[in-house]
Amino acid sequence: MFVGRHVRNLDRKSRLAIPAEYVNRLQPDDRGELYVTPGKQGCIWLVPKSYWATEFERLAAAYDSVVPGEFYHHCRLRPVDKAGRVLLDEETRELAGLPDPGTVEVVAVMVCGSGRYLQVWDKATYQELARSPRDFARRLPVGVRSPEVVE
Repeated sequence: MFVGRHVRNLDRKSRLAIPAEYVNRLQPDDRGELYVTPGKQGCIWLVPKSYWATEFERLAAAYDSVVPGEFYHHCRLRPVDKAGRVLLDEETRELAGLPDPGTVEVVAVMVCGSGRYLQVWDKATYQELARSPRDFARRLPVGVRSPEVVE
């Protein structure tokens, strides 16, 4: 399961170095390629092939728009190189409002665990939308039972 968040910069060739913590959590068969897809609210999702094959396609169907299958038109299967980097091409960067790294000094992104897949956000957008940890905790639904602690 992917949890936490990390700040990363795209390199000049538009590659994202996936945090080692996340690469190490990938199943061996998932380490060579990831699906790069549109995400909610202007982020990009990095989806392991095993999750895509078992559940993600069913879940992603809910995000189709007027054009049948349009969600899938914007998806890419991208290799993950030996250094744990994945290419975010021009169309993919556009999904998250990321500029071409060759035209600006730094393209900072947030790479966030989201259970069985990762989210990639423009850092400034993420900071606008995300709440502080304290505010987030205060807004958790009331009446939800905490997991029982077994000693």
